[in-house]
Amino acid sequence: MAEALVGFAFPLLPEVRVSLTTPPALQGALYNPIAVSTGSLMFGMTTPSVAARMATEGNGPFDRPYPHLRAIAAYPHVDYLVFSVDAALGVSSIEEIVERRLPLRLVTGRRSAAGVADVLTFAVEEILREYGASYSAIERWGGTVVFGGPTHVGGVLMRDGHADALFHEAQMSPVWAAIAAARKVHILPIRDDVRERMLRKYGFERAEIPAGHASGAVEPTATVDFSGWLLLCRDDLPDEWAYTVARACDETRRGVEEDQAGRGEIAIPIDSRYLFNQTVIPLHAGALAYASEKGYMESTDRGLTSPYSP
Repeated sequence: MAEALVGFAFPLLPEVRVSLTTPPALQGALYNPIAVSTGSLMFGMTTPSVAARMATEGNGPFDRPYPHLRAIAAYPHVDYLVFSVDAALGVSSIEEIVERRLPLRLVTGRRSAAGVADVLTFAVEEILREYGASYSAIERWGGTVVFGGPTHVGGVLMRDGHADALFHEAQMSPVWAAIAAARKVHILPIRDDVRERMLRKYGFERAEIPAGHASGAVEPTATVDFSGWLLLCRDDLPDEWAYTVARACDETRRGVEEDQAGRGEIAIPIDSRYLFNQTVIPLHAGALAYASEKGYMESTDRGLTSPYSP
C-alpha cells in the first residue's frame, strides 16, 4: 500500500512520506484506535475489527468513547477464540472448570507493563465471567494465569507441558497443531447465551470452529469470532486522502494476495465488495465515495456473511 502511495511507479500521493509505527507492547487492537482518534496517528490497523466498534462506543477495554474513528477498508480474515484444555483434566466444558474450581494453569493474551489487558485478554475474561469465573478466581483456586503474549509464543508453554489450558486467538497459528500433536486436548464450546451476550454487549459475532481443525476439535464447536483487519482514520481526514488510500487498498489486492498465499493471516482472494462492506464502523466519506464510484456499494447490507467463513 505504501508503495502504491509514494513509490516509484505512478505514486498516488507523491508528496507524502509514509512511516510505520508499532503501539506499546504491540497492542495494536487496543492502542491504534486510540492513537488514530486522538490524532497522533493518521491511519491505524486493528484486529479484530470489533475493537474499532468498542473504541467508538467506549466499551470493553476502552475507558472512554473515541467517536472520531472512521473506516477505510476491512481486509478479510478468519479467526476466532479457541479454548483448549489438556484432556487429562477430564473436563469438556467451561462449566466443569468452574464447578470443580480447577487450579488451572492457564495461558492467554498479554498485558502491558502498565497492567492493561489487550482486546484478547479482555474477551477471554469476559467469557469466563459469564460462567462465574475470572483470572483472579482461577488464582484463588490455586491455579496460575500467564499472559504469554502472542499465540505462537504463549502456546509453546502448553505444548511443552508448562500449562494445561490455552485460551487464545490466531487459529491459523501452527502452534495449535503442535499442541494437539504433543497431547490429547479438548476444545471447549461457548454456550449460545454467552455468545449472545458477547454480541449484544460488545459486538463479538458468533463463530464455529470446524470439525477437524488443527487445534484438535473433533466436531463443530461454538465460539466467538475474532476476525478482521480494519484500516482506520479520523472523520476529519480530508476526503481526497481517504479516497486515495481506499483506492490504494483496492488496487494492491493482488499483491497482498501473493504475499499472503499459504500464510493464512489474510483470507484470499480479497473481494473489493468485502473491503468496503464489512467495516463494522462507518466508512469515511472519501472511502465511501471511492467504493460507490466503483460500484462496490450496491448492497446496503452492512452485515453480509463473509464468504471466507469456515
